[in-house]
Amino acid sequence: MSGEMFEINNPELEHQLIHVFRMKTGDEVILFDGGEVDYVVEIFVERKSVRFKITGTTPQPPLVRGVSRRRVTLFMSVIKKDNFEMIVEKVTELGVSEIVPVVTERSQKINLNIDRLNKIAIEATEQSGQSMPPKIHEVMTLDEVLSNFTMPKIVFHTEGETFHKNVSQVFETTIGGESDGLGILVGPEGGWGNLDLDKFKTKNIEMFSLDVPVLRAETAAIILCYTVLVD
Repeated sequence: MSGEMFEINNPELEHQLIHVFRMKTGDEVILFDGGEVDYVVEIFVERKSVRFKITGTTPQPPLVRGVSRRRVTLFMSVIKKDNFEMIVEKVTELGVSEIVPVVTERSQKINLNIDRLNKIAIEATEQSGQSMPPKIHEVMTLDEVLSNFTMPKIVFHTEGETFHKNVSQVFETTIGGESDGLGILVGPEGGWGNLDLDKFKTKNIEMFSLDVPVLRAETAAIILCYTVLVD
């Protein structure tokens, strides 16, 4: 592995390294491939490409891999594109494992670009020093989410019971301490519709609220992910 040469067909990465960071032949950077080990590589700037040579590996400390060991999936109702993109950036920095855009009764017009969301997530992963960006799913309906994802879930709603301050207790009581993770559902601007709430009741999904004033959807999503991940 050490000494192996390779190229990455990514003009944006090459532009960032050479023209933004002003790196040159002989400089070293750390690259990640989504696994548990990062690669220390030497850069070779050539006329029409950038090549890399592996010079070593560096296992990431546990705290750098993510803020939390908990696996959290954010089921986020579709809202305005710019606000949804901000959510992806911020919850990626916090360490969520998956993000699912959800069409709900009061969702905004669907105009999300999944490729762009993935790019935002990768950049946020790099910025925060983590090694694994969250998986971002295609847009789903609420019915598809409730049918296709079997992990325990909790819903945030202004009329739910106050969220426990001891998040560890929520994980223990809601998922029995298992490692398959927890899904949190966050509604759109205007809140959940009656049809949405009926579906949650049918599935016996517990509803919680935060002991704060009514928040915008994007604010709620970021605060809730922080509350669940950082305890």
